[in-house]
Amino acid sequence: MRKPVARKHSGNACSTRYDGVVDGMPTVHDCNQVLRSGKKRFLDIYNRMALSKIEVSPTEKTWYRYYCEAVMMLRHFQ
Repeated sequence: MRKPVARKHSGNACSTRYDGVVDGMPTVHDCNQVLRSGKKRFLDIYNRMALSKIEVSPTEKTWYRYYCEAVMMLRHFQ
């Protein structure tokens, strides 16, 4: 059973959701920029994690995850 919602509140909720979806989605340009600027750092972290088995900081893990996410998003856009 749906409750009646004020028209003003309904419009605000919809516009907030729309803005979050549109503004929150990375574009191809955003992904390329992340990939260009983070390649050296990504490879450095990868070498320390995978090849040297050295523990990396949570911040570096986050950078690594962002780079991987940008690669996945770019592949999705293509």
